[in-house]
Amino acid sequence: IEPFGKFEELNIEREVVGLFISGHPLDDYKFEIDSFCNIELSQLNELEPLEGKDLRMAGIVSGFAHRTTKGGKPFGTLTIEDYNNNFTFFLFGDDYVKFKEYMMQGWFLFLQGRVVRQKWGDQRLEMKLHSIELLSELRDKKTKGIIVTMNADEVNSQVIEQIEKVCSQFKGDLSLRMNILDRENNIASELLSRKYTINPSNEMIEEMKKIPEVECKVLV
Repeated sequence: IEPFGKFEELNIEREVVGLFISGHPLDDYKFEIDSFCNIELSQLNELEPLEGKDLRMAGIVSGFAHRTTKGGKPFGTLTIEDYNNNFTFFLFGDDYVKFKEYMMQGWFLFLQGRVVRQKWGDQRLEMKLHSIELLSELRDKKTKGIIVTMNADEVNSQVIEQIEKVCSQFKGDLSLRMNILDRENNIASELLSRKYTINPSNEMIEEMKKIPEVECKVLV
């Protein structure tokens, strides 16, 4: 038979032994999670410290349900799982209508929302979702490029050659910026590369991180 795909293989591992062994389904989206998320799902278990903050998180749809209230109005529950935990979102009214298309088992999602107080009852805190997007589309939508930061006294021909090698290997259509720091005189100079445009993939970021003199950050 044809070999299993990575995602299917991981799901079989968890089905058989109860956990992922050879990796995690979210590993393919490490770039997106590191660049765009500011919270893990486990933190939603304590909403008080998060009140009023704009939150960005990602995970896999591990469960969902389409339901109806006693009054006959439709609503849904959406359970998202990340590396360490899971959280169930309750979607009512317009939120359910807007987001129900994302209630598909195994989909990789990026969610944005805010912790607010309910306007009825005891006004308890709740997690209110503002938007849901597919993780697979996030990089193209939100990434503008990368910026490479170096100390001026560490810039030399060897470091430049290493950076050029990585940029040549991962060509794309996004911008590459260089930020040169003169810490002694407290001066920073930011330059836009006219020679290279890049594809900021997971592999490219990892290769850049292997250059000791370089700090690499995604531009969003």
